[in-house]
Amino acid sequence: MENSKKKVIFIQLGSPKSPNVADVRAYLKRFLSNKKIIEDQTFVWKMILYLLILPFRAKKSASRYQQIWDGNKFLQVKMSDSFYQKVKKNLKERDIQSILVYSFDDFVETEIANFIQKDESVKVFLVPLYPQFCQASSGLLCDFVFEIIKNINSVFNLEFISFFNEHKKYIDCCINHIDSYLKEIKEYSLDLLIISFHNMPIERLRRTGDPYFLHCQQTFALIKNGLKEIERDRVELAFQSGFGRSKKIWPEIDKLIEEKIAGEYKNIAIFCPGFLMDNLETQVEINIELRAIMERKQASLYYIPCLNDASDWCKSFSDMIISLLGRD
Repeated sequence: MENSKKKVIFIQLGSPKSPNVADVRAYLKRFLSNKKIIEDQTFVWKMILYLLILPFRAKKSASRYQQIWDGNKFLQVKMSDSFYQKVKKNLKERDIQSILVYSFDDFVETEIANFIQKDESVKVFLVPLYPQFCQASSGLLCDFVFEIIKNINSVFNLEFISFFNEHKKYIDCCINHIDSYLKEIKEYSLDLLIISFHNMPIERLRRTGDPYFLHCQQTFALIKNGLKEIERDRVELAFQSGFGRSKKIWPEIDKLIEEKIAGEYKNIAIFCPGFLMDNLETQVEINIELRAIMERKQASLYYIPCLNDASDWCKSFSDMIISLLGRD
């Protein structure tokens, strides 16, 4: 395959079709029935899912999804599409074909099959849009695509670019993005910057050898050490959200913030580098719901948006992907 063409499949988890309760319920059913998300797909879990979560949580989740719906697309999808169009243009200039797919899209299997089968002797790279590897995100997406392409009757090599948590292009963009935002809010005398990642059950990570926690720590250290607009001792690591009652990674962001507010910290900024695009977790759980909790305690939240579709980030990401593809 010395002269093989290079193709890149970018993949996201995606969102419900709409914020309607029925669509959110269908999304939750598919999402929470996956062993990569909930390992124990036992009878007891199925009872909880079908008798409690789907009948009752879907309605609450739908109201939250409504807050990031523009009438046509969810925020994550809107940002992902915009981001991808810029990246696609940059890659095309280097004769690299690409496609962005969402794992819960109705036509994803056909999209992937058609994309790969157009040419013979293709080298296909699969890139989940998550910087830190985790079985419940990047691992799930890699398995999902593999199940689709394993039966494709075409000649191609498949390679996974499953994480880029320490890549200089990604880290530098995070640092510049945060520093730029901190300059804008300098007048508010920021007490603390929290770098927060999605939470996961500790025991599951240990048992499966999942490198997620390590990847988060590595990303955090590189960002913290590169920031110029805030002292290092005022930058802390935390973890937000996380499903289920299993013991999670510490510190959990809500408990950390409660502790800091009790210690007279009043102005706190939060950035979530584990997500490239803003979504339900960042915009609703943090920027809206956590903000409201903090305001009731006379504290202020300064939410720093994800990298999203910023042009400099899209260019850096494109350059990073090109470098990771290597040369034939």
